[in-house]
Amino acid sequence: FSFRAVVDGQPVANAVADAGPANTVYVSFILNVHDWVFPEDSVATLSKIIDLHEQYRQPVDIYLTDAVVQIYVAQAPALINRLKTSPYVSISLHVRPPVPYYSGFDWAGLSTLSGDALGAKLLAYEEHKVDLATGETTADEGGYEYMKKLFGYPPYVVGLSAGATPVERALAAVYRAKGAKFTLVHNDVGTAWGVVRNGLFMRPETVEVKVYERKTEVDFATEI
Repeated sequence: FSFRAVVDGQPVANAVADAGPANTVYVSFILNVHDWVFPEDSVATLSKIIDLHEQYRQPVDIYLTDAVVQIYVAQAPALINRLKTSPYVSISLHVRPPVPYYSGFDWAGLSTLSGDALGAKLLAYEEHKVDLATGETTADEGGYEYMKKLFGYPPYVVGLSAGATPVERALAAVYRAKGAKFTLVHNDVGTAWGVVRNGLFMRPETVEVKVYERKTEVDFATEI
């Protein structure tokens, strides 16, 4: 899911081909989706994005949360089919509250657990649907296992978002056992091919370029 950037229909790599492969530009298109508040808008936006990537034949790695997938299954089966069948789409997983292993959101006291107790708790979240009001697991299927069955392959990348903690290491073990291959960490120095963290390859990333960046009052005050 890394490939040459294309501008106006021409690969950027062509402009630097004479300079050697070290100067070749590679780009990964990554889309994070976790909008379960306005599902109709989410479905419409994601459908347009898939249209664009199919039109220009450019791969896109779409990161979905379990909560969003559950809503798409119920309300937008046609979109689910496109996510499953488009040759330019691959599915990965990331997490958001109310799951307790989101960074800084350990409302369930996961940090007080260890060993089998911690592993069992995390496994339950990755095999069951989460009640978005309480954050607790339900009896319904959900999590990574649900997405794996739905899309027909293990989501390639998992965004652990738990920090360098025992929880992250235990969660990585759950994902590895289910078939995940990569994880990721954004940093200022980038990540090269072949780097491993908690038994998972790190997604290569030299420079992260975001289409938009959320601004807060603190950010604006700092800039001013």
